[in-house]
Amino acid sequence: MLTLHPRTLLSAALLLAAPVACDSGSPAAKPAAPAAASGAPAAPGGAPAPAPVAAEAGGGGGASGEPGAPSADERAEAPLEAYTPIVPNPTMESTLPCPTGTSQHKGDNVIECRVAGKAGEFLSKRQGPSVWFHPNGKVARAGSYDSHEWTGRWWSFDDQGRLESSSAYVAGKEEGLTVNFYPNGKRRSETNYKAGKLDGTSKTWTEEGELMGITTYKDDVVVGTKVFKYTLKEATPEQAEAAREELRKALEEQKKQLEAK
Repeated sequence: MLTLHPRTLLSAALLLAAPVACDSGSPAAKPAAPAAASGAPAAPGGAPAPAPVAAEAGGGGGASGEPGAPSADERAEAPLEAYTPIVPNPTMESTLPCPTGTSQHKGDNVIECRVAGKAGEFLSKRQGPSVWFHPNGKVARAGSYDSHEWTGRWWSFDDQGRLESSSAYVAGKEEGLTVNFYPNGKRRSETNYKAGKLDGTSKTWTEEGELMGITTYKDDVVVGTKVFKYTLKEATPEQAEAAREELRKALEEQKKQLEAK
């Protein structure tokens, strides 16, 4: 049986309906766990917006409980440091600042630093900076490893060089703020983690920048939600076709992953 990732479900929902105005947003949901450390870290899903759970109305709602407008504090975005490339204008031919005791290695679509393995005991391990590339040469992901585990802040980009997401890790687990972006540069969502578990507030915005909802987590459990009134513009035929194509690719990829298990 094929189980769809929340982002896939969201894409499917968008294909079935193209609302012009919506009176209630959808709180953030937990993203899927990243890929195994043997490959490039998958861009964490952040906070796609599946069907809303029971939630209190946002500020300004009437007696009927109709969602209202968020406050300025609720609309505020969490601070996020600016992206700084590991090396200027990175390419597959760039030289990384590898830590002492490591050497640079080059794969089909990655340059990275590794600690040499020991015959009969262990393979080489990723240690230090790593940059992954799209087939067109644009940076896909960039960050660092510590003993083959993701560490510090990782950044993910689409094949046009636009920032898609930014996540922080400690010992391979999400820690602190994860932010996902729309192609226009506006925030799609922001989510907070503690030791790999959702902990704190998660927010989701429309592509126009309207706050749809806030979900509060404690140790991976929802402890509070709030939805707000927002307007969702109708998709153009081109956008609808792009969403269908994204869904087709997501289904194909998930099918391959399930067949590989």
